[in-house]
Amino acid sequence: MTGFARSIGIGLLASALGCESAIAQGWQHLDKVERVEKLKDGVELTARAAKVRVTVFRDGVFRVRVAPNGTFPKDSSWAVIQSPEPPALKIEENQREIRITGGSVIAIVQRSPLLINFSDAAGNVLLADEPSLPMAWNGLRIHAWKKMPLDENYYGLGDKTGPMNRRNRAFTNWNMDAFGWQESTDPLYKTIPFFMGLRKGVAYGLFFDNTYRSSFDFGKESADYFSFGAEGGELNYYFIAGPEPKKIIEHYTALTGRSPLPPLWTLPKPVCGRSLASCAKRKSLPTPSTSILTIKKAMPRSPSTGNTFRLLKKWSPI
Repeated sequence: MTGFARSIGIGLLASALGCESAIAQGWQHLDKVERVEKLKDGVELTARAAKVRVTVFRDGVFRVRVAPNGTFPKDSSWAVIQSPEPPALKIEENQREIRITGGSVIAIVQRSPLLINFSDAAGNVLLADEPSLPMAWNGLRIHAWKKMPLDENYYGLGDKTGPMNRRNRAFTNWNMDAFGWQESTDPLYKTIPFFMGLRKGVAYGLFFDNTYRSSFDFGKESADYFSFGAEGGELNYYFIAGPEPKKIIEHYTALTGRSPLPPLWTLPKPVCGRSLASCAKRKSLPTPSTSILTIKKAMPRSPSTGNTFRLLKKWSPI
């Protein structure tokens, strides 16, 4: 019985050591491209056990997915509502790279190691993988590193404290009720894994479609690159070409959904007078059926807001 117990103990110890070794193996980066399979909307690349898909979602929008074990999960999203409509594609290969041209954007995949760069039709690089750090995974964690030009700035991510330019700082994206938050508090209430890069008047967008706790580092770890990743889920991101920020926002909001416009009666012109009721009558608009918000111009202004608003509990006759 003692020998049997000893055997069981040795087996459990070996199993534990094996698990610890698997967890402690560190980041496993993508290796060289061994196989290229052409798809109707892009390519699927094999790099040892891993697979990478680079596809054209729409004109100006590329999508990148990584499956470390070679099997992609079911293609579903809690955020994306738009259906793909890829333009006509052109796929070219040589011994060094694979080029996927979709509309006005070109994705260039370096074969060894597997690196992805995005450029415009003129050949200007918009976004590029950091050469020393291909995309990687460590257990359930996934991460991507991108080259960071000296004159590029970054905007987005939702509720964040500090300057609007996120450069030289790192952030955690995880929605939480941050009561009594201060300038250094992170994360905050609303986190959106989308940002824009802006350099010399040319912009691009990146949406990281992952619901796990995620991180974004815009140069705090290194002045040479920025990075993003998550504690689990899929390495799945959309690259959105500009060059104007307005165009990027249009693509992004079409991708993830837009808020409906409010009814016309909620947007009266201030010149209509003291109340929405009088404005509605003069403009032949319907009025709210519950209450009327009026701006009392004659009342003292608040030192904090500069305006005074008063809610009058009147019932609309309409």
